[in-house]
Amino acid sequence: LIKQKKPVAVVEAAYLRLKEENLESPSFYLYTAGLFYKEQALRALAVRVCTNCLEISVQDVQMMRSVGYFLLKAGTCSALALDVLDHVQALAPGEPQSFLDAALARTMCLLRDGVQEATLKEAIELAAKVVTHVWANRFSEIEWPALVLLHLLMDLAGKAGLGDLWPLDAKYRIKNFSAGLVVWLGWDTDNTDIDLHIKEPSGNEVYYSNKRSSIGGHISKDFTQGYGPEVYLLKDPPNGKYTVKAKYYASHQVSNLTGTTSAVIWALQSEKGKKPQLHFDTVRLDRNKEMMEVMDVNFGSK
Repeated sequence: LIKQKKPVAVVEAAYLRLKEENLESPSFYLYTAGLFYKEQALRALAVRVCTNCLEISVQDVQMMRSVGYFLLKAGTCSALALDVLDHVQALAPGEPQSFLDAALARTMCLLRDGVQEATLKEAIELAAKVVTHVWANRFSEIEWPALVLLHLLMDLAGKAGLGDLWPLDAKYRIKNFSAGLVVWLGWDTDNTDIDLHIKEPSGNEVYYSNKRSSIGGHISKDFTQGYGPEVYLLKDPPNGKYTVKAKYYASHQVSNLTGTTSAVIWALQSEKGKKPQLHFDTVRLDRNKEMMEVMDVNFGSK
């Protein structure tokens, strides 16, 4: 029906018939929402379909993360997305990704809607918790990406005239920190290995086996457990196209509720004379050693 460009009402009627057979299946709602979202005319319906997951009497962390990510991607339900990701903190307080997701979602709101002091302080508090809390050994070095995020939030605070809001000991702060491109890859399934690959304008590819590039690109630790994140950082990006890829190696925790693992990519782009942009996308991965191109970030374009 979608390929035949049938009216929205016809597509929705077909969905409602299938829904009766899948009332308690989050994977049905998530897959259908993703399918609908590919069509501009069906995006409002996609959001409604995805939120059906919240009506199921299941408090599953991966399902909640998947819903929160989808709402952020849709860009129409930021308040609900924040509520969902905040609920994940209550469900999984022992996982640093719960706090990083909530901080990143607030950062997206700040960049899109303008800096609100209360929201900024919430994001700072969440990121700082990741640095100061003692986590399980499998989350070793999770502090590094959290510190990167804190420095980016300090930049927003300074530009908004809110003064110095740095929440940690001064030894953790880098003077004159700046980053023209930050790419952040996380995922929603525990005990999973997804690798971040960045193809730079020269064709050089930065990833876990080639961590540094001649233009200053650097990638963080290769997380093979937990939820990531893996982070690419470049201070002064030369003009050109940066292609973001995700390579799915394996998951040791298959979810019967959501069906597959979703990779979550945030890319913060800062160019002189332009407003910072935060690109966001999610992709569902289900084939071992699958490499997917997720997005392109272009520098120097008009």
